[in-house]
Amino acid sequence: MPDEPSVPTGTYLVLGASGLVGSHALARLADRPGVNVRAVSLSRDPAVRAGNIEHCRADLRDPAAAAASMDGIDYVLLFAGVVATAPVLARDPVGPVQDQMAVTTSVCEAAFRAGVAKVVFLSSTTGYPGVDGELGEEQMFDGEPPPNWTYLGWATRFLEVQARYLAERSEGKTSFVALRPTMIYGAHDNFSFDEGHFLPALLRRVVERQDPIEVWGTGDDERDLIHARDVVDASLLALDVDGFEAFNVAAGEAHSVNGILDRLLRLEGWRDARIEHVPGRPRSVQKRRFSAERARRRLGFEARVSLEEGLGDTLDWYRKNRERARV
Repeated sequence: MPDEPSVPTGTYLVLGASGLVGSHALARLADRPGVNVRAVSLSRDPAVRAGNIEHCRADLRDPAAAAASMDGIDYVLLFAGVVATAPVLARDPVGPVQDQMAVTTSVCEAAFRAGVAKVVFLSSTTGYPGVDGELGEEQMFDGEPPPNWTYLGWATRFLEVQARYLAERSEGKTSFVALRPTMIYGAHDNFSFDEGHFLPALLRRVVERQDPIEVWGTGDDERDLIHARDVVDASLLALDVDGFEAFNVAAGEAHSVNGILDRLLRLEGWRDARIEHVPGRPRSVQKRRFSAERARRRLGFEARVSLEEGLGDTLDWYRKNRERARV
């Protein structure tokens, strides 16, 4: 297993500090010598606190609020935004995408104007075309995104083009790195049935012993799941990049929804659960595979959290934190 990446000294701005990846980033940065952190969230208090972490609230869709966060910052870790899952986009196909564009645009422009050294932001695999086979970074603009992700996919592409443009305009002062993670999971996830991804929703159903356990569709959809700790690893490694680059962040293994549910049930020790497959619910693309070779070669990134370990840790966290988890 690769070693945990080192943490460069300096002042970090962690945006989306109360969310899934932001919470794991704060845990990694907490009480590190030579590291100071400004942690920004919109409405919820971050779960991680430490003497070197300053907490504040801001609506990053507002360019003035984004600009006010940049004073004295060396590194920006942009994890803020809206998780645009299939159920969310089925209800509102425009609003969440516009919010994400506003947040990313405001933050990147503010970092550019402030001369921040490094900006790492979460992009998305939704911009990739709907083609078979393993997708590498160079294929992002090859054809249209899948039909149910057209608007979100083109927004993803635009935000990366914008970041590349700002990196070039900065003439070496500010570097922008876009991370394209596969489906992220872990403690501090959104376990809402109406807003969350399928994994936290399934996990919640298992812990709550729902009878039957609903699975949308056939359960044959496959996903490459990446733990939030691994995404933080990739973010820290990306701080060595100059200019603009984009990287897939993936574990390199695809698992079906049915297979993941089976693992959750075994970890929970529930052998006689009834499972009901429900047709006609919002779904995303059935099968997607992404190469993480560029991140391995260029950053030295390899996923360190196995699916078994990650699911076990997330189950344990949710059992202990049900009262304050996002549901």
